[in-house]
Amino acid sequence: MDWILDHLQILLFVAAAIATLISKGRKSPDEAEDTALPPPAPVTGEDETVRRIREAILRKRAEREGQEEPSEGPPPLPEVPAATPVLREPSEPSYAPPPEPEEAFPAAGADEGILARQRELNEQLERLQAARRQVQAEVAAVAAGGPGPTSVPRRDWLHDLRSARNLRQAVVTAEIVGRPVSLR
Repeated sequence: MDWILDHLQILLFVAAAIATLISKGRKSPDEAEDTALPPPAPVTGEDETVRRIREAILRKRAEREGQEEPSEGPPPLPEVPAATPVLREPSEPSYAPPPEPEEAFPAAGADEGILARQRELNEQLERLQAARRQVQAEVAAVAAGGPGPTSVPRRDWLHDLRSARNLRQAVVTAEIVGRPVSLR
């Protein structure tokens, strides 16, 4: 029930579309005749071109609406005498031969290059894993409450704040790193 209420607009649109399709399908043949154009009045004294144009328009409308069978079609084209074919002498093919297929297995020298690259990547992986273990050990030490490698004794930074230059630098750093003014 919630889905129906949440999507009421979609349901109304679908219902309107279905109603439109049903109403178009219910037209009876009597209604179709009422909406058709009345037969043209007899033409008296009009120019021949006007009469032909009017007939062509009415015929095209009728064909479009499907009331009449389409006419025979466009007038036939005038016959053109057949030209004699020109024979050409065969020449060399203009395409290049397909390239030679590559070997299924690379040469022995290529294997050495691949193996060297794999060794380099393996050494790099080992260095990264060692660095990761070191960082994890430092994080565990800081979490345990011990002094970390980046901790500074309390007296050192308090002593640095006594000079005006270092105090200005600390204020600027606090403004940059601290909470935004809009959130204070």
